[in-house]
Amino acid sequence: MALAIILVLLIICFLFFKRQVGVPFIAMIAGLAIYSSFGMVFAEFLNRLIPVLDLGLLQNILYLVFVALIPLVLYFRMGHSCLFGAIRIIGSIIFALMITVLVSGIVSAYLSFDTLTSQIVGWIGGIRDILMVIGVIFAYVEIFVSR
Repeated sequence: MALAIILVLLIICFLFFKRQVGVPFIAMIAGLAIYSSFGMVFAEFLNRLIPVLDLGLLQNILYLVFVALIPLVLYFRMGHSCLFGAIRIIGSIIFALMITVLVSGIVSAYLSFDTLTSQIVGWIGGIRDILMVIGVIFAYVEIFVSR
């Protein structure tokens, strides 16, 4: 249920504010790549500096910062989208779906999922790569169209 609430809130937020999602989407992918490459090393470094925090917790925090927080901050710093209608709505939905799918692992570690949410996560996870490609194409189009 928590994941469905996150998804609905993100979609409503993205549709209401009508900001550009191209750059934040690319930032989300870059954050995912950075975390995949250097997340464990950075978490171990921070764990040596702050030994009170658990290494797993630090990894989750870093993941959320790189994959969700930075793209969301960028989203709210972007100008209004020059795209309109269905194209902007589709982009907002894809961006919200990708953030939800990417943070679902962290959310599931701290909250229990009901069977419906688990099925939705499994379905969206199955089309994650397709969503990623469509989102990247959409992000590039939006970046090239905007000034």
